[in-house]
Amino acid sequence: MQRLQFLLLTLGICIPLMGGENDPDSTFLKNNGIRPTAEGLVAYFKGMKDTPEVRKRIAELMRQLGDEEFDVREKAAAEIVKAGLVASAALRKGVESDDPEIRMRSRTLLVQMEGGLSSRLFLAALRKTEEIKPPGVIPLLLEILPLCENEYTFDAASRALCAVTRTEDAPLLRKSLSHHSEGIRETAAVALGRLLGEESIEALNRLLNDRSGRVRLAAAKALGNLGQRQCLETLGQLLKSEQLRIRLNSYLFLRGLTKNDIPFVAYETPEKRAEMAKAWEEWITGPGKTAPLHFPVSDAKPILGRTLVCLYGKNKVVEFDASGKKSFEHDVRSPWGVQGLPNGHRLIAGCTSKEVIEFDANGKEIWKKSGLPGNPMSVRRLKNGCTLIACAGVQKVIEVDPAGKTVWEVSVASHLTDAQRLENGNTLICLYQDGKVVEVDRSGKEVWNVEGQTGAVSANRIENGNTLIALHSSGKVVEVDSNGKEVWVLDGLKMPCEAQRLPDGTTLISQTGGISIYNAAKEVVWEKKLGANEHVGRVSRY
Repeated sequence: MQRLQFLLLTLGICIPLMGGENDPDSTFLKNNGIRPTAEGLVAYFKGMKDTPEVRKRIAELMRQLGDEEFDVREKAAAEIVKAGLVASAALRKGVESDDPEIRMRSRTLLVQMEGGLSSRLFLAALRKTEEIKPPGVIPLLLEILPLCENEYTFDAASRALCAVTRTEDAPLLRKSLSHHSEGIRETAAVALGRLLGEESIEALNRLLNDRSGRVRLAAAKALGNLGQRQCLETLGQLLKSEQLRIRLNSYLFLRGLTKNDIPFVAYETPEKRAEMAKAWEEWITGPGKTAPLHFPVSDAKPILGRTLVCLYGKNKVVEFDASGKKSFEHDVRSPWGVQGLPNGHRLIAGCTSKEVIEFDANGKEIWKKSGLPGNPMSVRRLKNGCTLIACAGVQKVIEVDPAGKTVWEVSVASHLTDAQRLENGNTLICLYQDGKVVEVDRSGKEVWNVEGQTGAVSANRIENGNTLIALHSSGKVVEVDSNGKEVWVLDGLKMPCEAQRLPDGTTLISQTGGISIYNAAKEVVWEKKLGANEHVGRVSRY
């Protein structure tokens, strides 16, 4: 019963479809008073700078939070949210104000901002910046980088800056290589290497001796992508870094640049890491001196090496690190949906409790959406900061914002088990009972489907445009192309629930008994056994 409990969820009644904007980022920015234009984005980023003028403006806005006029208070609150991190100190001071209205609004705004509203605005603005490339935005982004409160927002700001850099920005980037902020030096190195190519080699070589490991890594990667072999020694040294992110990224880049399979597990003990780093060092100073380099290396976001697993039979979610050791565990009633986020957070859906919970990297609960209309079978955090949830029983896919408000939904006429938002804005939905996977647009109109997928429980659109489908009752995983033709099939599985294509081309699959990774030849290259009869649900490698 446990292994097929999602089949017991009753069919819901189909209700009218709801649509949305074609450009969610523009809509979100406009709804929060930011024009999604070059001028509007520049004005927004100017308002985030930590300058005497901005602090003076924030002080005035804080005073306006206690104004007699409601509209004045509302406008001031909206402007403070737009200011983001630079306004946090003023709000914390406002919580202790003698004015009860200022105290109340300061508390409310802090909750909103810590709940992600400011980050959502920032990330939406950065994505729009990459798209329209406003002139004059580079100096602003450089000044904002040190304010980024976590790796996720820093990476987004750094990526946007590199995407919009122009030839006329080269002098500023060169000057920024000696900035006191390691974040600015790191990003300037990446941007300069991409902008100037071989003309940047001399400046990048100097950064190989920078006091910051982050900066040395950025310089080494930039040089590696220009075919400069001197980067190998630095990358080998950085495998010994005390910072997990640095040694993990160093290894991933080394492996991509050299196509060498010398193992290195970033999560291992210092003693074991030292042994593996020594093997790399010996290769770098030996065969590596003449070995071919394969560049440029993809700058795709590296996988942290964590594996998040639903054990719905035990009402638990567990996580294993890259070495296979358990690093997280939480009790959840019938967990079905999980997603590991780029910032190290974990998103978990409790099917029978009708809730979605987000835990931070330390396992602390930081967000929850309770009282869902149906039983959540899958959950995914979207680029716009909202959360996409497949709700069985009522046969709905809903999108909720960080405040828990439903901002989009679509209904289907059959039992659904999975939903994924695609890059084109459409949504991929698994219809278990119909043996069908469909793609619908924002209005709910079906624009693509593949039938004959008996027991389809999860579907993932992968980089090559194909769709990877786990067929629970059929005991197999299939990859189909845009015409619905099977191009890869792995059968003989025991009730698979999830299939995830990893960056190296292998496929992670969860099935009764454990989780395994298969190569293109369908050979097991890694596995984690969890007990022969352990009911394993969805899995997320991140």
